[in-house]
Amino acid sequence: MAAKKSKQAKDQGGARQVAGDPLEITVQEEGPIKRILTIQVPPTRVKSAFDRAYQSLRGRAKVAGFRKGNVPRKILEHNYGDQVSADVVESLIESCCVEALREKEIAGVANPQLLGHDFADGDALTFQVQVEVRPHVDLKTYKGLEVERRIVRVDESHIDDALRSLRERYATLVTEEDRINVATGDVVVFDMEAFSRGERLENASAEGVQMEVGAGRFPDELENGIVGVTRSIPTSIDVHFPEDHRDSELAGKLVRFQVTVREIKNKILPPLNDDLASEVNLEDCDTLADLRKKIREDLEARSGAEADRRARNDLLSQLVDAH
Repeated sequence: MAAKKSKQAKDQGGARQVAGDPLEITVQEEGPIKRILTIQVPPTRVKSAFDRAYQSLRGRAKVAGFRKGNVPRKILEHNYGDQVSADVVESLIESCCVEALREKEIAGVANPQLLGHDFADGDALTFQVQVEVRPHVDLKTYKGLEVERRIVRVDESHIDDALRSLRERYATLVTEEDRINVATGDVVVFDMEAFSRGERLENASAEGVQMEVGAGRFPDELENGIVGVTRSIPTSIDVHFPEDHRDSELAGKLVRFQVTVREIKNKILPPLNDDLASEVNLEDCDTLADLRKKIREDLEARSGAEADRRARNDLLSQLVDAH
């Protein structure tokens, strides 16, 4: 609600409980989640706050012709009045807002928003804040609601799939110098220039692009078209991009790619044995059997968490429908 306080404002007591005459508080409901509080701080409390502020300032202020601690208040008011007034008002608004919310037992869900304040020297301080609160809900039937916790059972095929992904992650790429033609399953490094209606498309052109042929990470026409391409010989491959393609430069266009394969690599997966467990380097996984057990535990934990998430969502949907 308020900006960060200066040291002067902190010396005035910050948001601590203010003693003295009670606040005058009115609460206006603005819909189900908003409350407008009009808070009036009595003059006695305002005066007390100013007295504390100037007493603190007197001990610190350096004014020519006066010893520290002996500067008359009138001089302090003349030299520092605007700043002291701003700091005192800010401090009172913050502390009295907290007091008013506590007194009216209003629990805001966000910081109060200051709508405005009115203050003149020697008078009461009046200000308004807006507070968002939780809406009141008349609970209907909620006991006895049933949800199904659908858990996916982990079998050996799931573990095999996870091991396959793990081996892919720890695979090594070996350049095959004697290979000149690309085949499905190869990892190729190539340069490509993209053209549409004779115009070069800068954002779709690149050098040193790496593709695992057949993995489905590039457009099908490009992946299929690169099969059989001879290394170092430029080859044209046409790709039709759909109208809803995420790249607006390519969407709905027929693009001709001038492709030059620079390297053909073979992806070598690590053998499925105890060495894989050592390479993965998980705690308490020294053998392949240990690794399979660890994977099963992780998959079962994920399956349980996903089942809980779906059950909670189903329950929330039923509660929303009921209300």
